[in-house]
Amino acid sequence: VKSSIETAEEDVEPEAFDPEDLVARVETAIDALNGGRKQTELLLGLDEVALFVGDSRHRYREFEETMEALQRGPNPVVVTTGQYSLPDTRESLIGEPPEDHWTHQQVPLEGADTEIIVRKRWLQKSDPEGRERVESMVASMPDLSLHSYSSVTSADPDPIESYPFREYDLSLLRTVMQELITQGRSTDRDYIQGRALLVLVRSLFTKFGWASKEAGSL
Repeated sequence: VKSSIETAEEDVEPEAFDPEDLVARVETAIDALNGGRKQTELLLGLDEVALFVGDSRHRYREFEETMEALQRGPNPVVVTTGQYSLPDTRESLIGEPPEDHWTHQQVPLEGADTEIIVRKRWLQKSDPEGRERVESMVASMPDLSLHSYSSVTSADPDPIESYPFREYDLSLLRTVMQELITQGRSTDRDYIQGRALLVLVRSLFTKFGWASKEAGSL
């Protein structure tokens, strides 16, 4: 796979590869996948659009022209991520988008949503037997209620899915990191959005050996 990717990259001149060329490649892929009665739909993911665009009008135009070429062509589902609002980015670079413009189809990611992302990405119990084992362990544990001055609630709490964390631990971690970054100052910006919590939990599995631990040892 790596070799074929390198070969494909060598065959493409980036400055000459325009949105219509991408559409042609996507259509070729769809045709190859849809053999016989099989019907395949593509889901394209574009990660960190804001980092790609930066403050470059040229790069934003390239992004928008690519999206619109895909819409005119095979029109696959495209999911993009980014740290900044697409309509705001467009307005600051090339002008305010019309009210019905596709950039308005955005869903702001709240800080609490990252807890759910962490659980689905790193803590998901996909094996039914493993989930049952964890459920039995959690049921036999002593009372894990947290007695604090203010209530601590998790986003969409699920004690089984949260293990080896308690169901409110991710909320506590996110709150503590938020306070450390802002030094207790009030702010309307959620600094933990998407990054720090996911990186922290991932490192526990990749660098601190959690991935090889038996259930019950953590």
